[in-house]
Amino acid sequence: MSHQFHKAKGFTLIEILVAVLVMALGLLGLAGLQANGLKNTQLAYNRSQAIHLAQDIADRIRANSDAVGTYADVNNNNQRDTTEAGKPKGQIVAACSTAAGCSKEQLAQTDMRQWHNSIADALPMGCGSVLRGTGVPGGGDIENGCGGKVPENLATSTQLTISINWDENNDGVVDEDDPNFMMSFEL
Repeated sequence: MSHQFHKAKGFTLIEILVAVLVMALGLLGLAGLQANGLKNTQLAYNRSQAIHLAQDIADRIRANSDAVGTYADVNNNNQRDTTEAGKPKGQIVAACSTAAGCSKEQLAQTDMRQWHNSIADALPMGCGSVLRGTGVPGGGDIENGCGGKVPENLATSTQLTISINWDENNDGVVDEDDPNFMMSFEL
């Protein structure tokens, strides 16, 4: 006796459901990849903004190097330079935009205020500080006034460290879980 096998003439309901399930899983995977790509794009954008802002204030300090102490001390010994409402303290000296000009210290204050405004506009809960080293290596980390720390051994007495923090994880607080971009240079 011979057995004959008959060809199926179409898909069964189970085969269709399996195909739909596989397609749905693939689409969910693609959506996850897209969401992850958008998140990484935002991370890269924030980091590039921090680099740009650090280079901006470094260039301003180099251009007005006689007032370097004002840049490092404008935020009251590296305390966060913002009001309770999150707006930068200090002032923009009007004379700095006139032909008569302003003093080097007033220009430094104006530069810092403009820089803090730029950080607040470009980064979520952005905060920045300019620190001057104590020249005492091994003394522990220095608070940057923005929720981050600068290692003491990176900050010699002739070195300036620009530190920028922002709320990367969107938890409403700038803390050790968020990035602390640092750039050091000597004049």
